[in-house]
Amino acid sequence: DVQNCAALNSAVEASVSDGGRVAGRLGNATLSGNAAFSGMTVKVNGSTKPAQDDASGVDGADMAAADIIADGSIATRFTDTDGWTIENGKLPGFGSAVDMPEYITDGSDPNFPGAGTAEKPYLIGTAEKLARLAELVNAPATNAIYGGPGVYYKLIADIDLSSYGSGWNSGKGWVPIGYDSYYPFKGNFDGACNIISGLYIKTSEQYWPNVGLFGVIGDSSAVVENLGIIGASVSALDYIGGVAGFVKGGTVQNCYTTGSVSGELRVGGVVGYVE
Repeated sequence: DVQNCAALNSAVEASVSDGGRVAGRLGNATLSGNAAFSGMTVKVNGSTKPAQDDASGVDGADMAAADIIADGSIATRFTDTDGWTIENGKLPGFGSAVDMPEYITDGSDPNFPGAGTAEKPYLIGTAEKLARLAELVNAPATNAIYGGPGVYYKLIADIDLSSYGSGWNSGKGWVPIGYDSYYPFKGNFDGACNIISGLYIKTSEQYWPNVGLFGVIGDSSAVVENLGIIGASVSALDYIGGVAGFVKGGTVQNCYTTGSVSGELRVGGVVGYVE
């Protein structure tokens, strides 16, 4: 059995099968009361595995960075009664508490590790996190928080977007980050020399322009850089590019694309229209 344990790793990877945040595979034993860092990524056979928030399952219960930092007992799993030295902001230890790893202390945002600053950018290492970025930038309530000027992101791994392909979004595939001029991306996105593969978008809708990994990059201070997009398949009507459909302001630099990009108007391999 495994009880009242905390998996606070940054990542777990099983190259063939059976990977989980707390346990790789469960047989006839019991898992109970376990927790895991919600920012941890789990890859199985090369694909990111969505975590299940379950204290009795192989992935354990979600604990955000802010909760781990605020409670040195990891939600009372470790106590001084049992001989642990507890200090909020640190991990339990014997004799003295232990410093937390930087990937936890860098930020307490519930969506991304990091703080969103130039010194400690939000870190994105999975397709799910990149899709979450698109959701947050495209939503009116969170566009300024996650897509506004002065917000920084950094890729920390190659990303395969094939799970957001022809079987996603009613067959249209990937939803661009900042898909229209009202809610564009105005921040800073550093690909850090990583590669995005599997980008697929196919739409013939007249009122869905601004198509690419990013839809609209829309501020003079915005930067998207150091990124490779390979094997893209992007098809729409207007404002279409591999990296971005419309650069209304800002800079795209040190990026490359391969694959097919097609449409009727303002179509480019990297960017559809640069204003």
